[in-house]
Amino acid sequence: TLDACGIVTKAEVEAAAGFSLAAGRPITTPVGETCFYEQQSPGIATGNASVSLVSGPTAQAYYESAQKEEPGAADVPGLGDRAFVVSGEIQSNVLVMQGDVLFAVDIVHGTGTRVGEADDRQKLLTLARTALGRL
Repeated sequence: TLDACGIVTKAEVEAAAGFSLAAGRPITTPVGETCFYEQQSPGIATGNASVSLVSGPTAQAYYESAQKEEPGAADVPGLGDRAFVVSGEIQSNVLVMQGDVLFAVDIVHGTGTRVGEADDRQKLLTLARTALGRL
């Protein structure tokens, strides 16, 4: 079975997010498993992060749907079978297809937590490569 809270560590997610997070909370959704992390020191605009794993026939459909919904999606050749990354002012994410498994990380930047687009992107790709090595 897929373990969204076990595929990467809290410290690895924090490194990608750029801020400290409380322990991950596993959530089972109709399409897969998600591990949700809230920013450790809550503020008015609190950041959070989620790691999701989806497998089987729904994974490909989920990937394609998510890619269509992200106008700023940039393909990442050489990462899994297919991958794209989005780095935005409020939210950044990476989605990777490997076989019939989708790995996704979504980071919502709290006030003052965003470092910069290139840095965000590199951190997300590093986390995705780590996760792929454990699938």
